[in-house]
Amino acid sequence: MVAGLFMTGIIAYSLTSNPLVVKYFIDHPFVFWGFILSEALLVIFLSIFMYKLPLFLVTLGFFVYAALNGVTLTLLLSYFKQGTIFSAFFITAGMFAVFALYGFFTKTDLTRFSSILAMFVIGLILASLVNLLFFKSSFFDLLVSYITVGLFCIITALDIQSLKKIYEQGTYNQDSLERLSILGALTLYLDFIVIFQNLLNILGRDD
Repeated sequence: MVAGLFMTGIIAYSLTSNPLVVKYFIDHPFVFWGFILSEALLVIFLSIFMYKLPLFLVTLGFFVYAALNGVTLTLLLSYFKQGTIFSAFFITAGMFAVFALYGFFTKTDLTRFSSILAMFVIGLILASLVNLLFFKSSFFDLLVSYITVGLFCIITALDIQSLKKIYEQGTYNQDSLERLSILGALTLYLDFIVIFQNLLNILGRDD
């Protein structure tokens, strides 16, 4: 996960530092949305074929996804000051660490909340789309960001606990362990990025 985040950060920073790249994405929105669609399809593809593809391709797919995410973050980061970006990153890292530790050590079975959390996520996605297309309310957008941060902190704890249980309850060979590691890295990477993006939206209101 850390390696993926590092790759994303390097690519996003390099591209954001080049005004021509930012201008290109603004002038060619279909290209930008093409990258977003590509990374979404890649995540779905990796999730379905995680245990069917050769290990090399699974690993490569994770890093390709991290690279694509660096590209799609370019336009978002261009709207914020560097101080806001760094603040959002370090706050995200702190919150992520706290909830990851909670998920690892807690005796509470968080998996029983999986269905409820999934419904919340779907509800937030639908609410965000409705607001984006029809209402365009900045207050509602901010409210959704706060809820999303809280929700994905809980999901982070849940994912950590789920991965821990999978590891403890099974007997795995080296290949299976590496695939499980990549699945865990992808899952936690997604949690981190969602928290980071929404914290940016919260902290960057005055940028």
